[in-house]
Amino acid sequence: MRSERLGARESIARGGDESASRDGQRGPDESDDQSTDPESVRRRLRRRTERIRRREVAEAVSALEARDGLTDEQRETVCRLGSTLARRVTTPPESALERSDPATGRAVARLFDLADDEA
Repeated sequence: MRSERLGARESIARGGDESASRDGQRGPDESDDQSTDPESVRRRLRRRTERIRRREVAEAVSALEARDGLTDEQRETVCRLGSTLARRVTTPPESALERSDPATGRAVARLFDLADDEA
C-alpha cells in the first residue's frame, strides 16, 4: 500500500492523476467518502501535526537537557518554537481546505500522507 501511495505521489509530481483509471471510472482514491471530506482531512492533519510536534519537541528538549540542562524559560521557548513551526506549515493547506472540494481534500491527504490516519 505504501508503494502505491509513493507511485501516486510521483504521478502527481509529473502532472498525472493516479486516481483516475484509464476507462474514465473513478479509482479507489477518488471516492467521495469521509476520507476526502475537507473537514475530515483538516482534523486528520491537525492530529498528525500535533503528534509530530509533541514528539519532536520532546526529542529536542531531551537532547538539550542531556547536554547542559534547560531552564524553564528555554524549555518554554522550544515548545513555542514547535507550535509556531507546526502552525506555519499547516496554515496554507488548512486555508485551502476551507474553500475546497474533495479533490483538494485528496491532494492534501496525499501530500501529508494522511491515508493511514483514521478519518
